[in-house]
Order: sequence, then C-alpha cells, then structure tokens
Amino acid sequence: MITIFNRECVYKGYSVQEYQRVMGVLRQNGIKFVNKWKEFHPVSHKMGRFGQLSQYDFMYELYVHKDDFEKCRYLLRKKQ
Repeated sequence: MITIFNRECVYKGYSVQEYQRVMGVLRQNGIKFVNKWKEFHPVSHKMGRFGQLSQYDFMYELYVHKDDFEKCRYLLRKKQ
C-alpha cells in the first residue's frame, strides 16, 4: 500500500500528455502508483480568466512506493 509516508513523486506538472505517458509506462511495468490532480478555478466563473491559459487549469501528480522510485526513474528516462 502506498501512503504519504512511503511514497515518492515521479511526475508533477501541467501536461496531460506527459501525465498519461508516465502512467502508461508504470502500468506496462506493473508498478503500483497513486495519482492526484488539482483543479484551479478563477475567482469567479462570471468574471472570466483574465488571461490565464487553460492548460494550467489542472496540475497532475503521480506517486510510487519508495522502493520502486529508482526503477521508475530508469524506465522513464529509457522510454523518452
């Protein structure tokens, strides 16, 4: 089981394509992971974005167990 005390972050960013690529590599190699995402809202939906780019609406995070972290780093570099 992956908890806050025994996990390491393998991806944190705004790109949904990179998030899906990393998730695919982890799934192909049978590595368990925990994914999180945060949604950023403008102050008010009526007020609009004031120039904020829509690509920054979500931030994605992927965590693996500490013991799998080095293996993940190797696989992600290899698959680039």
